[in-house]
Amino acid sequence: MTSKDAIEAIGEGVQLFRIKSPKRHFEEIEELPPKTEFYISRRRVWKAKCGDAWYALLTIPYKDEEEILVRAASAEWNDWDWKELADQADRCRWRGPSLDPRYVL
Repeated sequence: MTSKDAIEAIGEGVQLFRIKSPKRHFEEIEELPPKTEFYISRRRVWKAKCGDAWYALLTIPYKDEEEILVRAASAEWNDWDWKELADQADRCRWRGPSLDPRYVL
């Protein structure tokens, strides 16, 4: 699978554990301070190795801390709407094996 396939497989976003080898398709660009007002305990900027897709890797404490990779609108992470990205991450949580495959990549 190419990195372009990976971008399509992820879509709007996915929990990180559903990607077997994330560093194969993505590189970490920057680690940013938490945004606790949006329940983001850790946030990192990732970029697809193929193409120009940008992602926010958010760590959000639900029952446990979950890492969710969500697609961002641009490369300008200083302009990202972190509340919207957190809401997007919430919509991308794994719903279980009866509804979603365990792995997307």
